[in-house]
Amino acid sequence: MQESYFGHLDKLPLTVIFSVDTTRQHLLGSLLRSNHIAIGFMASLIIMALGRALLRHSKQLFEQRKAAELAEQRLKLAIDTIPEGFALYDADDRLVLCNTAYKAVYATTADIIAEGVTFEQVLRTGVARGQYPSAIGREDEWVAERLARHRMPVGPFEQKIDDG
Repeated sequence: MQESYFGHLDKLPLTVIFSVDTTRQHLLGSLLRSNHIAIGFMASLIIMALGRALLRHSKQLFEQRKAAELAEQRLKLAIDTIPEGFALYDADDRLVLCNTAYKAVYATTADIIAEGVTFEQVLRTGVARGQYPSAIGREDEWVAERLARHRMPVGPFEQKIDDG
């Protein structure tokens, strides 16, 4: 005897056909086969459900990343409109971002001022290029003093540079 069952899985037609053999010999084999079909069918459903969940999650991550990138662009644009020089360094003293005015102030080293460069690298390059007149003749001592002040800021600080 054969029976056909027709169902819909997320608008995809699915047909399952199975037969039941009533003889004792084949009853166990038929039962095992039908269990394998059912297990395979259930595994397919689970895989499809997991796939849908993964796609949904991927779409959410994509939208979140897009929103974060837009927020970052807006922040950078806002910081770039500040007329004074602005730079943000992370806990490892690497440049996270700066505005155009900051690069204009430190024009002698503007070519190396980029995301990821350390404050010390900027200082040492500036010293090597003569950007800091007070460092001439005592370069290493000056860099050490400037790094100490950078790491433990105390109030306003004015630094003379090569362009006055």
